[in-house]
Amino acid sequence: MGLDLSEPQYGFSDYWILKLDSLGNKVWDKRFGGYGGNSDFSGFVILPDSSILLFGSSDSTLSPVKTDPGYGSGDLWLIRFAYNDSTVGVNEVNTNNFEFSLYPNPATNELIIYSNSNLAIQNFSLYDLNGRLIYEQFGLDKMTVNISHLEPAIYFYQILDSRNQFYNGKFLKQR
Repeated sequence: MGLDLSEPQYGFSDYWILKLDSLGNKVWDKRFGGYGGNSDFSGFVILPDSSILLFGSSDSTLSPVKTDPGYGSGDLWLIRFAYNDSTVGVNEVNTNNFEFSLYPNPATNELIIYSNSNLAIQNFSLYDLNGRLIYEQFGLDKMTVNISHLEPAIYFYQILDSRNQFYNGKFLKQR
């Protein structure tokens, strides 16, 4: 892919966020930083409204994307980045040839998973954004999973079918 940046560099180091498609091609990118200093990125959180909260520190001055010069060396810097494009979303339209359905998405209290074919669900696994297994259920043609206790966030799931094939997807847990 290379460093195909679509915006100029602001400081010695900037925050850089990008979206890739399923083939690894860049869909869009965005830079954040101030002139003449360092912006040290620490991490990000995807919020329930699909905006992104970026956080870290910065000792740089003003720029077109940094509207506060800061108050000392290494100030905490939070950025809420709301983007709008047609590629955004967590709805899983395809779970490999529509073999299985998971709904509703986004969900509040429960998920329903069922087979659209004669394949049985051997295993349903649910993972958080850190890749930790947080729920697992074995074998049925249709299952309901209580998610009311989960924090609002994006979660990943994996279904193992009766042919030992995996289907992966994601869903958004809302309040």
